[in-house]
Amino acid sequence: MAEVLLFHHALGQTEGFKAFADELRRAGHTIHTPDLYDGRTFATLDEGVAHAEEIGFPEIIERGERAADALTDELVYAGFSLGVLPAQKLAQTRPGARGALLFYSCVPMSEFGTPWPDGVPVQIHGMDADPIFVDEGDIEAARELVESTDRAELFLYAGDQHYFADSSLPSYDADATALLTRRVLDFLGGLDGAARTVAEAPLEDAGSGLAPATEGWFVVNVRDAEWLTSEPPSESDGTSDDEGREITSGAECAFEGRNVEFPRLGVRIHVLQPGERNGLYHGESEQEDFLVLSGECLLLVEGQERRLRAWDFVHSPAWTQHIFVGAGDEPCAILMVGSRSKDWKVRYPVSELAARYGASAEEDTSDPDQAYVRFTMSRRERPSYWDGLPWA
Repeated sequence: MAEVLLFHHALGQTEGFKAFADELRRAGHTIHTPDLYDGRTFATLDEGVAHAEEIGFPEIIERGERAADALTDELVYAGFSLGVLPAQKLAQTRPGARGALLFYSCVPMSEFGTPWPDGVPVQIHGMDADPIFVDEGDIEAARELVESTDRAELFLYAGDQHYFADSSLPSYDADATALLTRRVLDFLGGLDGAARTVAEAPLEDAGSGLAPATEGWFVVNVRDAEWLTSEPPSESDGTSDDEGREITSGAECAFEGRNVEFPRLGVRIHVLQPGERNGLYHGESEQEDFLVLSGECLLLVEGQERRLRAWDFVHSPAWTQHIFVGAGDEPCAILMVGSRSKDWKVRYPVSELAARYGASAEEDTSDPDQAYVRFTMSRRERPSYWDGLPWA
């Protein structure tokens, strides 16, 4: 089991902070929670930050270092927001660190004068629209750290809250916290190299089928899983994000959830109507493979055109230029699998062949937002032709 030195955020040791520490203790870990505020807590972020400024950020860090001096060197250093300051400095500069957990914040490595130490794993957690994490440089510092070592992971959660894992605050997000906690427990459990139990992920219905609410193993039938469609809604109130977008790209089941993405492989079933393309002709830096499950389609690949039918398999090594176009007189279902990496790249070339099917970029680009500016946005809903699909 791990021994963790956990530092609180700018509001102090709130009940939610204590509850999180207790959750880790219940899993068998030793959790030290030194109080950087000497017992004081605050109701608002402004009050808490003002108190931290009164103490002085260098003194906050020194208080964290003094707490570490009384403990073993082989610690996991963890901190929420303000607490990231001592946690990151200790993990980055104190010999013997076993790992780091940085919640809501990340400091540029240059602040502490050394690169990230070899062999020290770290997780960074934040919300993708948190104005503090995203707009004040933390996310850039996190990405820099992740690029510097293969032992770092950055986890982004959908939402705009800062203290989203503190159950005593209005900003609390129970779903995101459940996923964060699972990731943290997996991280701590893996430090000893011991076999660990993988929990079953609960499935939740957000309106168009079941999707995992947390990481873990699960079983779901395609007919019951969450689906997305690029068809425009039958009724619009004029506030749609699809203004100026008229090209559809089929329907898909990706087997992932709002806050759950598969880290190594993307797996989905994509359905195309006759004449509909699943995107733009492109090549990407990772391997992809495809299996036609039903119906017919055209494969446009490296300047060639191939007609595919059920059970035809396509292997696409990295940078193979390709796209699919629905054919025949019924929907075509394709199982699509692609490897994922943090340095994934893509290129959309201009292609005369693909242009004949409306599947070519208007100009060479590596920017998906630019390439897909005329494509409708997918939304959670089953396609209108659902009853005609093999699993319906």
